[in-house]
Amino acid sequence: MMPQPIISVLTLTALLCGLFYFFVASHNFSVRNISREYPALQMNNEFSFIQNLYRPYIHPIDALDFDDQNGKTYSLPQMPRFTKPLRDKLLILDVDTRPLDGPGELLNGSRLNMTSAHHSTIGRLSHYIYATIHGYDYKLIQTSCPTGLHGTWSKVTAMKEALKSYEFVIFLDGDAMIRHPHLPMEWLFNYWDITPDTLVAMALDPDEPQNRDAKGKTLLNTGFIIGQKDPRTQALFEAWESCPTDIRYPDCSKWSQQWSHEQAAFGNYLRYDTALEGEIKTLSCAEANGYPEMANINCTGDFVRHYWIYKDLLPATVENSITEYFLPRVQQLFHENFASVVLNISDPVVSSIKE
Repeated sequence: MMPQPIISVLTLTALLCGLFYFFVASHNFSVRNISREYPALQMNNEFSFIQNLYRPYIHPIDALDFDDQNGKTYSLPQMPRFTKPLRDKLLILDVDTRPLDGPGELLNGSRLNMTSAHHSTIGRLSHYIYATIHGYDYKLIQTSCPTGLHGTWSKVTAMKEALKSYEFVIFLDGDAMIRHPHLPMEWLFNYWDITPDTLVAMALDPDEPQNRDAKGKTLLNTGFIIGQKDPRTQALFEAWESCPTDIRYPDCSKWSQQWSHEQAAFGNYLRYDTALEGEIKTLSCAEANGYPEMANINCTGDFVRHYWIYKDLLPATVENSITEYFLPRVQQLFHENFASVVLNISDPVVSSIKE
């Protein structure tokens, strides 16, 4: 009998390999141009093995409450605004300036090995799984590093362009994941009170000295960003993108290469710019940043986990987010076939077990 950890790893490997090789075969991982368009994920046979796994568990978009696996209840602050699936009106977005074709990386093309896979490979496959479950579109944008800027600035341009085509764009860093794959983003929009006036939403960083702006206010973390299509959102992203030029925001160029790059630029300048209309929604660190091991600073990632330090913990969390749905389905199948797989030792048929 194999130990439980080995069974879990094999289960996850099988599921991710199936997803990985389907994506290789159908797309050749050629998402290398920001202008190239890809069709929205549809509820069809190509993705049925993923969708069928999660479909019985998908939480109703308009439910007033959500109970997590630990029994904690989260309730909407008002009646649900989102009541229908957004499907291909919502984009799950990954962005990177690196080739990602090294050992264990997403675009390597070799067989996925769970013991050596890079954490961002597992993280991004989890983003792809989440999009597939709910019928959202998904894109991995590979782009060149912006001239004179750190590579993380590329997410700003990518989101700005994507928001010209999608009602909502959800950006996730490679070390971030949606904690509950069966929980639709529309329900989270209701829970976080995303309104027509909300341009972007981001979570607070841990309240520590290195995470504060020049005025002492805690920065918003750009590892998870909700963006909503609106002319005002375009104005916001254009101002953010041009921040390092120092034209609109003097001295913003200091964040061209200095940590925390585009995050510090947004925190020190954009959120204080009264000329930019619309709401910048602040999400709690406990719900949309961090992970359980950061409970001491109240950043537990209840809905969105972001492993900014212990990145090696991400694969196991993704594994759990699959097996906790997969094994109950196996148990259900077991009981549906109870009569043929369970034999009482006193039953005469045990002597002819193959019959």
